[in-house]
Amino acid sequence: MEGIESIIRYFSNKYDLRVKISGREFSLLCPFHLDTKNSLFVNSENGLWHCFGCGLGGNFSRLVSFLNKKFGENVSLNGQKFFYIGDDSKVNNKWKTKVSDNEVFGSLISYFLSRNFSDDDYYKIINYFGVWSSRDRIVFPVWDFDVSYVGKFYRLLNEKGYFFEKNFLASKFFYGEWLLSRDSDMVVLVEGAFDLFRVYLAGFNCLASLNFSKASLKLARLSKLGCIKRIVLFFDSDIWDKPVVDKWRYYGDKFFGDVREVHLESGDPADYSVEDIKGFLSDVK
Repeated sequence: MEGIESIIRYFSNKYDLRVKISGREFSLLCPFHLDTKNSLFVNSENGLWHCFGCGLGGNFSRLVSFLNKKFGENVSLNGQKFFYIGDDSKVNNKWKTKVSDNEVFGSLISYFLSRNFSDDDYYKIINYFGVWSSRDRIVFPVWDFDVSYVGKFYRLLNEKGYFFEKNFLASKFFYGEWLLSRDSDMVVLVEGAFDLFRVYLAGFNCLASLNFSKASLKLARLSKLGCIKRIVLFFDSDIWDKPVVDKWRYYGDKFFGDVREVHLESGDPADYSVEDIKGFLSDVK
C-alpha cells in the first residue's frame, strides 16, 4: 500500500476513524486515546502528524508503525516497514512555531534547556512522547506496548521526583513502551523519564522503570513480546548498592538470560550528553 492518503483511508474505513479532509490536512479520531472530536491531524504534504488530544506525534512512518501495533496490521509505506529509534530528522519549522505559540507546550522549553537538552531535542521529545505542561507541573502521558493509553504521571517543575495519577499502575508499566522497536533484540532500562529521553535520543531502545517495584511483573510483560533477548541496566549512580537492584538482576536473568550493567561514576544518565551516552553504551550495543 502506497501513499499517505491511501493508508489513512484504509485505516479510517476499516476501523471507523471518521477521516475528514481539508486541503492538505487530514483529521481523524485518534485511536491511541478515547477521542470523540478528530484530534489527530496529518499533513499530507510533509507527513507530519500530531494528536492535540493525547499529544502523540511524529513523522508518517511512525504513525504507520503505531497503527500497525494498535490494530495488528502489517501495512507498509512505499513497500518498506518504517520505525526509527531516536529519529534525528529535523522537526518541521512550521510545527515548531505552532507549538511555541501554544501556551501548553511552549512554557516547557526553558525547563528542558535548563536540563541541557537542545532546542531540537525539546521539540522531538514533546512530539514523540506527548509531554505537556499544566501550571507548575510537567505531564507525562503513558501508552503500553500496543499503543493503548494507560494513564499519566507528573513532575513538579521546581522539585525532583514523580507522582502518579490515581488510576495509573506504575508498578505494571514501563514508561516508553509505545516507542519500543521490535526490530532490536536489546533494551536499555533506566530509572526516570529524563534518563529515558537522553538514551532514546542517543539511538537506543529504552524503557524507564519509574519506580523499582514489581521487577518480576514488568520484566515478565517485556519478555512476552518475544523480540527482546538482552537487557542493559543503566541506573542512577546512587542506586546500585540498594537490595532492590538484585531483584532486577535476578528476574532479568530469569526471563532473558543476558543481563548487562553500565555504572556511572556519578549522577544520572540524564546528566550526560547524547555523545556521552553513546560512549557509555558502546560496549553493550
